Amino acid sequence: MAPSEHRQLMVREASAMVVVMFTFVVSRLRRIRLHLEPSPYGPRSLSQQHRLSTLQMIFNSTDVECLAMLRMKRAPFFALCNLFRARGLVKETSGCSVEEQVAMFLHVVGHNQRFRVIHQSFKRSLETVSRVFHQVLYAVGELRSEMIRPPSPVTHSKIMDSPMWFPFLQDCVGAGDGTHVLARVPRYMQQAFRGRHKDPTQNVLDRVPRYIQQAFKGW
Repeated sequence: MAPSEHRQLMVREASAMVVVMFTFVVSRLRRIRLHLEPSPYGPRSLSQQHRLSTLQMIFNSTDVECLAMLRMKRAPFFALCNLFRARGLVKETSGCSVEEQVAMFLHVVGHNQRFRVIHQSFKRSLETVSRVFHQVLYAVGELRSEMIRPPSPVTHSKIMDSPMWFPFLQDCVGAGDGTHVLARVPRYMQQAFRGRHKDPTQNVLDRVPRYIQQAFKGW
C-alpha cells in the first residue's frame, strides 16, 4: 500500500472515530437531561423573595388579618382586582400583578403610609410605587359613578322632627351623632373625655350644648 493511500485510510478511520464519540456523548447528555428533575422557579434576588413572601402573607391571610393590613376583607379585595382587570383600568406588567398594585395602593390610603415605606415593604422603586399609586387612583376615580353614592338632598326625619336639631343640622351629610371634636377641658376632667384618640374629644350631639351645635351647621 502506498504511503498516500495509507494516510487517507488513517484519516477516514480517525474521522469515523470522532463521529462515533460525538454521537455517544450527545446521546449520554440527552439521557442525563431526561432523568434530571426540572428546577423549580425561584426568586432571582433577595428583594424578590421578600416581596413574594409579603404578597403570600397578604393573599393567604384570614379576613381579620387582611382587614388589618388592607382595610378590606379578602373577598372584596379580589373582587375589586378582578373588576380592575376586566375593565382594563389596571394592567399587569411583567413583574407586577394587579393584586400587588392594589395592595400597595391600599397600604398608602388605608394606613397613611409614605411611598418610602411601601418601597421598603414591597421592595419596589419609588418611581414604581408612585406610578402604581396614581394608576390605581385613576382606576378608582373611573368607578366613582358606581361606587360612590351622592348624598341625598332629603333631610332625615329624625332631624326634621327635632326642634333641637332642625334647622341647625338640616344640611347634615351622613350621621351627625358620633362626630367628635377636640375638647379643651381641665386636666382632672380629661379622663372622662378620652376615646380611641390621644386627645380628649366631645360628641357633637351628645355633649356639646345647643349654642355650640349651631356653629357646626351644615355638617
